[in-house]
Amino acid sequence: MGHNKLISILLVSILLLFSGCTKETEQKRENQTNNQPKISLDSTNFKSTIASTANRDKLPFAETGGINLGVYNQNGEIEKDFNFNIEENQSFKKFISLGNLIKTERVYKMFLLVDYKQSEFKVDDRELAKDFTFKVGAGESIEIPIEIPPLPKGLHDITFVIAKFPDKKTLDEEFRKQTDSSNLLFVRLSTVVGGDETVNNQVKFNSYGEKKTEDILDGVYIAKENNYKRWLTQDVIKDKDLNFYTKVGNNSDTRKQYALIQLFDWEQMKFIDNKDVLFYDLKPNTVYSIKSKIPIKKDKGVYDLTSILIHNPFQKVTIYNQQVDTAIRVGVNVEDK
Repeated sequence: MGHNKLISILLVSILLLFSGCTKETEQKRENQTNNQPKISLDSTNFKSTIASTANRDKLPFAETGGINLGVYNQNGEIEKDFNFNIEENQSFKKFISLGNLIKTERVYKMFLLVDYKQSEFKVDDRELAKDFTFKVGAGESIEIPIEIPPLPKGLHDITFVIAKFPDKKTLDEEFRKQTDSSNLLFVRLSTVVGGDETVNNQVKFNSYGEKKTEDILDGVYIAKENNYKRWLTQDVIKDKDLNFYTKVGNNSDTRKQYALIQLFDWEQMKFIDNKDVLFYDLKPNTVYSIKSKIPIKKDKGVYDLTSILIHNPFQKVTIYNQQVDTAIRVGVNVEDK
């Protein structure tokens, strides 16, 4: 047998072996996804209703990829302000409208942050819950009656987070790439309770992380290592820690303040020194890199990890200061010991 022919046979054999291993790995990951229980949907048959918001009162600045968001009062009128005065011992009731103006139905999961902490809320007249998972048909709108229990006197930041595709338990890298900066929607408001605008801002800024002067990042970024390499998926063993880096940056020409939160499987997590939220006050062209760690207690399956960065904490919310950023959505593949 000639030398060149032998080399060709060896190369083909190696390629076939590699292809077989790759397919086996992909099949293993696909089985991992298929074996997870299907997501449970909450009922969207509400007792409290307003007239359909389809094709009316759309908020142009709240439109994201064919999705329209709006906030309505109990009379079905759109709210054009973002700060609300309420009395002590009074709950906060509104309708959140979501227009799914795309050609396919889609599943969403909504949860609440009050003063940068995940909090329970009511939908319609139901029991308090930490989230609400629902499906909206193609080209349809839904008006969700929400109620937040009474809050203490003072100024409070209220952020409803809405995750697209919470039912997609996949490690597909193309899907993961598409979630970069667009996997979450936000409805952010503020309330002044009892006429008292005092804020709970007795927090320390810039307490954690390595500070650098650079203009690479504006917002939030997560990576497996302390760099800017795109991180899409990660294998981890149950009951072990998931270690990664979170970067917060400001490359604008003004000083900015932020609240940083980590989410795993749509739950707020403690990620450093028993803290589940960190605050940063950054001069222009400043980046903080935070060595982050969350314990993995979930059963075998695929879960989502992402970070959100709330701009201008401890302020009355307006159309100009309500920005919330999100990092890419990493697929975390939890395996048994």
